[in-house]
Amino acid sequence: RDKTALGLPPNTSTNKIMRLGVSNTLEELIEAARTSQYQRLLRSRTGRSILEKRGYEPQVCSRRTEKVPRQVRDKLKIPPLPKNMHPVYHESRRSDRATALQARFEGRQDVLYTDAAQCANGRGRVSVATREDGGSVVCCSTRNSTTTEAEEVAIALALTQQQVKIIVTDSK
Repeated sequence: RDKTALGLPPNTSTNKIMRLGVSNTLEELIEAARTSQYQRLLRSRTGRSILEKRGYEPQVCSRRTEKVPRQVRDKLKIPPLPKNMHPVYHESRRSDRATALQARFEGRQDVLYTDAAQCANGRGRVSVATREDGGSVVCCSTRNSTTTEAEEVAIALALTQQQVKIIVTDSK
C-alpha cells in the first residue's frame, strides 16, 4: 500500500522504504496509539487515577507552575527534544543520545547535569545539579511535588550557579 501511495513500483525493497522513514513500523503505530490513549487519560481525574494505579506518574502541569520571567527566558536557548524518545519504548535511543551529549560536553566546567527522583519514603522528591563526575553541586528536597516540578527545581538550582552556561536535563 505504501509503495503505491508513494508512486513506487511494487518490487521496490521494503527495507529501503523503511530506512527512509516514510513508513511506520508496527512498534511505532502501537506507540502512537498508546501515547494517544495516555494523553486522553490525562485529561480527566478518573483517567489520571487509572494511570497512577497502573504505575504511571501523570505528567501534567500543576497550578503551582509559574512562567519564567521574560528577562530570564530571553537568555535561555532550549533546543527541541528529538522525537521518539519515550523512556520505556526508546531506551537505546535515549542511551545513545545521553552518550553523545556526555562526549560533547566532556571536561567542560561550565556544564551541569540535572535530575530529580522520588525520595525513598515516597513522600517527596529530590532535585540535584551535578558536574560530569557526578559530584553534587547543589541539591534540595521538596514535599508534595511531582517529578516534573522537582525537575524544574533542579534546573532552577543549576541556573543559580555562577559560570554555568549549559544545563543538560532529561526533563521535557
